[in-house]
Amino acid sequence: FRALQRGDWMAAEDIFRRVLALRSRDASALMGLGEVALRRGDLNRAERLLREAYALNPNVPHLRCRLANVLYRNYAPLEAERLWEEELRRAPRCYLAHLLKGLNAFHMGRCPVAIGELEPLAQEASPSPELLKTLGKAYLENGQSREALRCFDRALKQVPQDAEAHYLHGLALAELARRPEEWEKALRSLQRSHQLDPRQASTEFEMGKVCERLGRPLEARKHYERALELYPYHDQACYNLYRLLKRMGEEKEAERWKERFQELAQREAERRRIFQRFAREPYNPEHRLAFAEFYAKQGLWEKAETQLRYALRLAPDDPRVRRWVAQFYQRWAEGMQRPP
Repeated sequence: FRALQRGDWMAAEDIFRRVLALRSRDASALMGLGEVALRRGDLNRAERLLREAYALNPNVPHLRCRLANVLYRNYAPLEAERLWEEELRRAPRCYLAHLLKGLNAFHMGRCPVAIGELEPLAQEASPSPELLKTLGKAYLENGQSREALRCFDRALKQVPQDAEAHYLHGLALAELARRPEEWEKALRSLQRSHQLDPRQASTEFEMGKVCERLGRPLEARKHYERALELYPYHDQACYNLYRLLKRMGEEKEAERWKERFQELAQREAERRRIFQRFAREPYNPEHRLAFAEFYAKQGLWEKAETQLRYALRLAPDDPRVRRWVAQFYQRWAEGMQRPP
């Protein structure tokens, strides 16, 4: 495991294989091979090895949480949750169990729970940038912008070239801005994010909002139009562009964007209805299928596929789920791009 901690995966794999050649039922060695597979991004192999180790000896230190981590990443959050909750009953201070519980709470829209789980972890010596960004996003969505800014500041000290961290930093600064110089500071963070990753519609949209606050309507218009080029379903960019054009006296163009916004508003209302049902029953495969259909209608095939993976893990033997999956891949193949 020391070789694995150093990042020497080949040496670690060789050691674990030699152990298994001598003791084929060594759960610790199987766990080690599972960790190697995880570091290499092979989630299916990691899951198989860790399951095998868990079946042999579920009491190997850290095994339960490592299996939960792989299951969570591999679209099986319900089974993962059972494992990390069991680990917390046995070891209430387990870092990885609290981390997984916090991440899961955030992705289900339960920000106060996420903050309660992740904030103590952020107080430790070297929290990861991903933990800090997730905690900051939870604070932002919970209306606690100063706490969010503190998290993003800490993340940027570790990863100064991270486009998402600069974007989130700009969001927090914009939430707190009251004077022109504060809006300028928020804009600089967003511009830095755009330099690092110029194809994010959300960054263009937020730059447009800040430019409006700074009294720069022409710049704001360019940002909103660019956001809609990158993501034509951005309902808020569409609304802001309509409102801006109306103020600029371009009535005909404004009316065109108003009609487009009304179409998108109906789509967003549908998304919110699905999410509300999902929040009440997060492990119901029907809601994952509804999300998949919602994304497929927009041609967002990768997002739709992610939801189908969750549905399959939740109900692997459900004929309706399998039929939907087969139809989905046929539609994808007939669409703009082929499935992997």
